Amino acid sequence: MHDNNFEYLNEKPGLLLAGMENMHYEKHVIHLKPNDALFLHTDGITRANDDKNNFYGEKNLKKILNQNKDDDLSVIIKSIENDVTEFCGNHELIDDIAMLIIKIK
Repeated sequence: MHDNNFEYLNEKPGLLLAGMENMHYEKHVIHLKPNDALFLHTDGITRANDDKNNFYGEKNLKKILNQNKDDDLSVIIKSIENDVTEFCGNHELIDDIAMLIIKIK
């Protein structure tokens, strides 16, 4: 979090996790301070689409994160889940969705 708002990390993306057996990964270090939060997710969230083939996208994800930033972590996750479901309407999700949020005490 930056200025109490969620921001995307400016890190060079690496290879996807568990993509291939015996894959080697680069080590990255980020420094978190007390009350910082880190939200990790699969692309199933940002690539969720509605019946017009519009993607949910990073902008909507960041918006819902920041709208709920002061809530309990479980409430933030549920808010994202509800927002993605509402966005998609009757359109079926075509990709898996996984989310993890942690907050430094």
